Amino acid sequence: LFKGKFYYCEGPLAHNITTRQQCEAMSNHRWQNQQYNFDNLGQALLTLFVLALKDGWIQIMYNGIDAVDVEMQPIKNYSEAKSIYFISFILIPKKNLKKLERKQNMQKKLERKQRLMHELPYYAHYSPWRKCLHDLCISKYFDLIITVIICFNVITMSLEYYPMPSDLDKFLGYCNYIFRFVFLLEFIWKIVALGPSRYFQDKWNQLDSFIVLLSIAGTVMETMLNRHIFPINSTLIRVIRVLRIVRVLKLLKMATGIQALLDTVIQAIPQAGNLGLLSFLFFFIFAILGVELFGKLDCNEEQPCNGLNKHAHFKNSGIALLTLFRIATGDSWNSIMKALLTLFFLALRDGWIQIMYNSIDAVDVDMQPIKNYSEAKSIYFISFILILNKNSKKELEIKQNMQKKLERKQRLMHELPYYAHFSPWRKHLHDLCISKYFVLIIAVIIGFNVITMSLEFYPTPFDLDKLLEYCNYVFTFVFLLEFIWKIVALGSSRYFKDKILKLLKMAKGIQALLDTVMQALPQVGNLGLLFFLFFFIFTILGVELFGKSECSEEQPCSGLNKHAHFKNSGIALLTLFRIATGDNWNGIMKDTLRQDDSPRGGKNYFMTIISFIYLFSFL
Repeated sequence: LFKGKFYYCEGPLAHNITTRQQCEAMSNHRWQNQQYNFDNLGQALLTLFVLALKDGWIQIMYNGIDAVDVEMQPIKNYSEAKSIYFISFILIPKKNLKKLERKQNMQKKLERKQRLMHELPYYAHYSPWRKCLHDLCISKYFDLIITVIICFNVITMSLEYYPMPSDLDKFLGYCNYIFRFVFLLEFIWKIVALGPSRYFQDKWNQLDSFIVLLSIAGTVMETMLNRHIFPINSTLIRVIRVLRIVRVLKLLKMATGIQALLDTVIQAIPQAGNLGLLSFLFFFIFAILGVELFGKLDCNEEQPCNGLNKHAHFKNSGIALLTLFRIATGDSWNSIMKALLTLFFLALRDGWIQIMYNSIDAVDVDMQPIKNYSEAKSIYFISFILILNKNSKKELEIKQNMQKKLERKQRLMHELPYYAHFSPWRKHLHDLCISKYFVLIIAVIIGFNVITMSLEFYPTPFDLDKLLEYCNYVFTFVFLLEFIWKIVALGSSRYFKDKILKLLKMAKGIQALLDTVMQALPQVGNLGLLFFLFFFIFTILGVELFGKSECSEEQPCSGLNKHAHFKNSGIALLTLFRIATGDNWNGIMKDTLRQDDSPRGGKNYFMTIISFIYLFSFL
């Protein structure tokens, strides 16, 4: 995908250049490579290791998106589809999830169902018209209709962006009134059909009623603001209006797997709250200590500061608390406290990339460094990082699977084998195909194939390029022959039931681990959908709260730019993904803290509080 494509032209007229020849033909221009690239196996592994640690991965991804071809000048956002490669690599799960055990809850539901079968239903005394309302209310078709309406509501909310045409703004406003009316009607319908006490027993109904009441409050406050009846902060109205996005959680009623996962998260919230309070207590203690110890530190031209600034200092407890939170996330802590040892920098992975590349470029004592002089030195730093971050893992318990295999083997001993009716020549092919020597030969060929693939680099000599191409033809022919051989020997149905990854056949430990991962995939999918749901909620909130934030020469931005903003839901989602990986989140927070959208102008202190709560809760 990216071999030799990360080169670019540097110079005053680089934006007018399209090829390497044009760049080298002009004076004051250089054709150079990016620090992170995929030109050979070593550089590719190193780049992926940097991506895995999420250190500056955004710039690497945009270099890949801008890449055009070999010896071609990059073009901005040339192929946005390439971002799938980087985002997929970031999202690879690192831990296996255990299956949720719900047998006890299922047993309780069964007992309750059996008990209710011998009792009169609660709606037995209802009047005919209320009974009709009740039957409609609890039907699956009613839930399906409400779900479709919620989906349309979510779609209209995601269409908002800035600057937005007045016609689209009016259309979305009318849609909002329609959705408010429909959900208010649903609220009244269910109250009448089920009764207040039974209605509020359901947690989803509690959530629904809260959102409906918020919508009514938002409508009243908007009317009061537009008619100048009472002065109300416009940001408060936007926050109340956008909280209706929480209604999207009702879609989980149709997905039992994600609903069970969400229930587990909700049950864990009290313990998480206790842990949060304990952490806040420690933060508060250190904040007070910081104000007392470092409150008198000043930065000026004679004594410039690298870490302390108007957004990070210890002059008061509020900013001191925020500064400590930045340090806890590893953001610029080494600039704030320079006296720590270099290896301690590495241990916290703060600025370790620059330290590693300084060593890679080093030549000798009293010698000028040369770019990428000795890439082998990166092993020292990567080993140090991996040793510090190594997590102890429990051994996989597979006794039950082994027992099942043993029972199956004993059962098959009393049955005729599936190849009993094969002809002699097919039987001979079959015996060769399942022999361990055949598998060993194929594994060796795969090993040689991997070696030839790893020999590619940029620029590849013509002879080596031809040799690798011929090797590729040979390996393709061998694997095609193996494919046909096995189809004939085993039969198509039995062949496709076999494992796809051939190398794992000879590694039982890796094969067992792969089986565990495959069994955990449904839960990983549920967890991914739940996380996407939270991301989507915060995306809509971000567009509503920070969509009007602008960057200019008078008000330059530290984090918001053309690749990171909240003007539309697509880029907002990518911006939140960057914040989740810890990429320049504090710069984005600085830009949202300074937003000024109050009617009278000046500092909007309510917006400052909302911005901090938004990003703090998301992180």
